[in-house]
Amino acid sequence: MSPSVARGVLNVQILEITDCRSIEEAITEDEQQEEEIMTNEPLFPLLEELKLQRLPKLRHFFLAKSALEFPFLRVVCIHDCPEMKTFVQQGSVSTPSLKSVNNDDEVKVVDLNKVMFNSKIKYCQSMEEVITEEEQQGEEMTDEFLFPLLEDLELKGLPNLGHFFLTKRALEFPFLRVLRIHDCPEMKTFFQQGSVSTPCLKRVNSDNEVK
Repeated sequence: MSPSVARGVLNVQILEITDCRSIEEAITEDEQQEEEIMTNEPLFPLLEELKLQRLPKLRHFFLAKSALEFPFLRVVCIHDCPEMKTFVQQGSVSTPSLKSVNNDDEVKVVDLNKVMFNSKIKYCQSMEEVITEEEQQGEEMTDEFLFPLLEDLELKGLPNLGHFFLTKRALEFPFLRVLRIHDCPEMKTFFQQGSVSTPCLKRVNSDNEVK
């Protein structure tokens, strides 16, 4: 559908898209480009719940060049969408009422693009590292923490994952308490180079005594 259609559907509170093998985006790039006037009116202005399930070609929900807002969106469920890397291709997504993403009732993230990380870490056949060497080399390295508020990290069902990050310096996860690594047979070290400081770490896999 086009953005104008999405803005015109005033009463939709639940939107569910499932079992469509051909869909690549919910709101189409071509129709968006044909519309010269982009307004600040929200898409699906009363939307409260969004479900995207079993959409093997879905890459993103919308290609946007501006910030978008879903003022009443409370619940988002995204499952079996292996090609979906970001919720919005460009720009940011404001979801001030968001309470749950993929059954996580503790989610506090406002920008949906930032929680896409949560739904990928599991069961990815091709992932070799979570933060790629190329992106690291292309960016200026700073002393800022990676995921500065991260408390719980799970890596599961990643047969080609060699390491989490290739780095040549010491890194710190100041609040990381729990680390779970399962079914990652190629992972010999957490970091390819350098060292990792986890001053708050209490558990690795199921070992409550880990120091």
